[in-house]
Amino acid sequence: MLKNLFIKRVSLLIILLLVIGTTVYSQQSKAKAEVVVKIAPYNTKARFSRKNPVKYKVQFINNLRDVQQGSLVYTVFDINGRQVLDHKFDVMVNPKKIFSSNFEVPIDREGNYTIVMNIELTNFTNTYNGSFTYTGPPKR
Repeated sequence: MLKNLFIKRVSLLIILLLVIGTTVYSQQSKAKAEVVVKIAPYNTKARFSRKNPVKYKVQFINNLRDVQQGSLVYTVFDINGRQVLDHKFDVMVNPKKIFSSNFEVPIDREGNYTIVMNIELTNFTNTYNGSFTYTGPPKR
């Protein structure tokens, strides 16, 4: 009889711990990231030309109650690692809002390029590395 009572209490304790653990885990997995930045080339294959200029789309998602301010700085390097150009955009995302934008990278020489984007906001810092190809006008 004591053995059965002990088994029931231990079983109840194990079930209780499982329920508490599952609840805590599900609350953690539902938590949103504070700030999310999504960057993608307009052309999914990152192949651009005179007809389709080099363009990127960026989306800033601010899940915080504070304004996020900062900048996005991009630097473009040619295939030899030489810096071709750089540019800076100021960014401000209101609390609990999404800010989306597109920007063009003014490349006019054929070649393969690397682009590095540094994003620094109030509560977010990250670097995006990508590459793209630019081809000039069709050869006649």
